[in-house]
Amino acid sequence: MPRVEMKRVAGDLSPRMDNFLRVKESFAVSTEALCRRIARLNLWRCILLVLVTEPNTSGLSWKAVCKHDCYKNLGFRWSTLLARGSIAYLALDDPGVVKALTIGGPQLFSRGGQRIQWRIESVGLPTSVSGRVVMMITAVQAESVP
Repeated sequence: MPRVEMKRVAGDLSPRMDNFLRVKESFAVSTEALCRRIARLNLWRCILLVLVTEPNTSGLSWKAVCKHDCYKNLGFRWSTLLARGSIAYLALDDPGVVKALTIGGPQLFSRGGQRIQWRIESVGLPTSVSGRVVMMITAVQAESVP
């Protein structure tokens, strides 16, 4: 994913899960590779998480966390993100359908972003060996983010 091509294809798009899936299809790359590239280029002001379930395990765990530079100091409340019944599990149970919700900063982050409302979008992308969920977290009012 050359820098120039990424900026041309994704640079003007808003950080939304449907746009992420469109860019992923355009480049025919792995989910993790696209998350890392978007974050390294700071294309979208968002946090991208890749969560997986491995065979013979009952829970989700994180595989990749890719953040825009302005979000580097935010610390997650993993108990919220990985709880049974969370948006991640809903996405895993209904693959291919984007789920979304808005949540308060204190519920989502243990460090930073406390006074902000956050939008979480997730989609399940099952593979032959594991379940995979991609989550995109964006500030509802990006201009108020630290």
